[in-house]
Amino acid sequence: MKVLVSASEPGLDAPVDPRFGRAPYYVIVDPDTMEYETIENPNAQAPHGAGMGAANFAKEQGVQAVITGRVGPNAEAVLREAGIEIVLVPEGTVREAVEYFKSGAPAGETMPPPGPGPAGPPSPGGYGMWWPGWRGWGGWGRGWGWGPPPPPYPYPDPQAELEALRTYRDMLKRQLEEIEARIKELERNR
Repeated sequence: MKVLVSASEPGLDAPVDPRFGRAPYYVIVDPDTMEYETIENPNAQAPHGAGMGAANFAKEQGVQAVITGRVGPNAEAVLREAGIEIVLVPEGTVREAVEYFKSGAPAGETMPPPGPGPAGPPSPGGYGMWWPGWRGWGGWGRGWGWGPPPPPYPYPDPQAELEALRTYRDMLKRQLEEIEARIKELERNR
């Protein structure tokens, strides 16, 4: 198994970078052996689409999970379609994040912040990402806010715009299915 962790610097003791798409480095770790490889993020300086590029990079690396601070809606959709787990951590080192993952962190869950008290306000960056501390019916980090904004228009490349719109549509369909399932569950339990 391999996990990809967004990092501010190379190595296991580097701080986790909260930005998935724009992190300067990715540390790919085997959680069982803690052997790792640090790779510079090829999408860190992309003018747009860094998150989608990062998600596709994670797929190419054959990782089973991504550990980061936040993931945008388009990248989330790509990762989920590929079956890649997303685990959010508010801070800490790459090593601590992998240890948290090894402890059985559920996919889509957020590592609680150190110390007492709530996780705080929503992560910056807009709607459509997991918000540390959001407590919907799914618990920590399972919320999807009110949905992401649509992809920016127009794309310079029509094919890229088409792909982004399809990804956005599919994500909205999944969110609607989750809402419908929750409504049915609540109606059954009345």
